[in-house]
Amino acid sequence: MDALRLCRDRERKVLLRGVFGSFLCLFFVLAGFGTSTFVMAPSIALAQRSDPQGLSGSASSGRPDRVAALPSLARQLALSVKRIVIDPGHGGKDCGAVSPHGVVEKEITLALAKSLKKDLESRIGCKVLLTRSRDQFLTLEERTRIANEAKADLFISIHANAHADPTVNGIETYFLNYAKDQESARVAALENRPSGRAMSDLKALLQKLILTTKARESAALARQVHRNIVAKVKTKGDKVRDLGVKQAPFRVLLGAEMPSVLVETAFLSNESDETRLLKRQFRQNLVRGVTAGIESYIAEMNRVAKAGNRS
Repeated sequence: MDALRLCRDRERKVLLRGVFGSFLCLFFVLAGFGTSTFVMAPSIALAQRSDPQGLSGSASSGRPDRVAALPSLARQLALSVKRIVIDPGHGGKDCGAVSPHGVVEKEITLALAKSLKKDLESRIGCKVLLTRSRDQFLTLEERTRIANEAKADLFISIHANAHADPTVNGIETYFLNYAKDQESARVAALENRPSGRAMSDLKALLQKLILTTKARESAALARQVHRNIVAKVKTKGDKVRDLGVKQAPFRVLLGAEMPSVLVETAFLSNESDETRLLKRQFRQNLVRGVTAGIESYIAEMNRVAKAGNRS
């Protein structure tokens, strides 16, 4: 009996050790899984702590911030660019800006868009659609809807600028966000006029949609497109003024489900810029600059994807 009791006691101890060991292993597995999940999670969860709206374009100063350096989800997934929608600004009853000599914006933007379509198709090999291919009026909302329904990967809206001061000239590129200066707000108000809405009406929509737009991708696309446009026109000896990359609440970009930018190619209200836009060579340089910018943007996405594959 004593021997049998001793044997049973030993069996209980072995069983208890096994159960305890199983719980211990389970604990470490769960702990390891939780840690790896936190570290490996894409920037969505991590970035929300430091940048809940995901709108900051650069890392803050001070100690290096690992989260700020993480690429956005779209670039982590290495989404390719297979379809681009080009939007020639204005059209039909909406002439857009008109130069002192009668050159209208809607004609300039359509000519640029058609040339850009051909250049993109031949150089990048993607499918390119135009929101309009003739002198046709479209609302700003219709333009964005065309891009969304086409499931475009990029949306480029082409415009020509205007200013009450005829000495103002230059090229600037915009992406969707709140305006940071009076001039950006003025340009947005000018281009938003066909929508019939006041800037205050757009604020609520912008707050609602800014989280779902490709803000970081749009900013990156705007930088690449603008840098290449300026490089192309300047290498050809044209002393065009570089007004930089800016942000503003453009109605035509609001609601776009893909990275989107608006290019203000020149000021029709300025005599020098008007002369530039009437020259075929300048328009060709603009088109090649946009194409080169898109190529640079795609290359940037591919670099991120390759770096992710190696890690």
